[in-house]
Amino acid sequence: MPLFLGASLPSVGADNQVQLGRVTLILPGPTSEFAEVGEALRKTLFTQIVPPTNRLLSAYVPAHSFLENGGRGPRELEVYAMVQVPREAEDADCTPQDFQQVLRSIGPFVGTLDAHDTEELVNQASIRLQSLGLQSIGAAGRPELLGAMFRKPNASGFAMLMAFKRGDHRVIMAGGLAPLRIKQRLIIASIFRRYESSDTMISLRRDLEAWSDAVLARNR
Repeated sequence: MPLFLGASLPSVGADNQVQLGRVTLILPGPTSEFAEVGEALRKTLFTQIVPPTNRLLSAYVPAHSFLENGGRGPRELEVYAMVQVPREAEDADCTPQDFQQVLRSIGPFVGTLDAHDTEELVNQASIRLQSLGLQSIGAAGRPELLGAMFRKPNASGFAMLMAFKRGDHRVIMAGGLAPLRIKQRLIIASIFRRYESSDTMISLRRDLEAWSDAVLARNR
């Protein structure tokens, strides 16, 4: 059954406005080609892939995918993006010092990848893919964090890979995770797309950084 059965075509490029306590955040999509999926799909499909410790604020897919299968949407999520907030941080101020502590807590789980070394990003992805190929992969794999993609005062991006089984075949998803500090709140933006080649990681890094900049700019 198609994942988007009964979903209506969303507004392409429209910002999503969310409330965190008394703070209003404006969340644009990753690019103008993405559309926010709407409340119904956020509460059903996308909530299932968000950790219980987080709350989903918005979710996005390429707008053209809503037109597949007779207007019922894609059968598989090849590309998607989400914005989440840690539940314990919904109403809490995030100072610059708090944000740096969040980044330090991620540090032990990632490699030593330099934030400006694109070649190393590609190499690390190749190494982790080889290791994933030797592991027993269940219905959903554990994300393999690679390292930093970019670092800024109120935004940092991290690369990851995840492998899981879809029917009889294995799917590799490349992901970018970006903690952001906006209006004294901590949120987490992420983009995932099916891994095809080294170009996947390069474009993912570019899009995640541009999206992070856009979210920060809309909430100044």
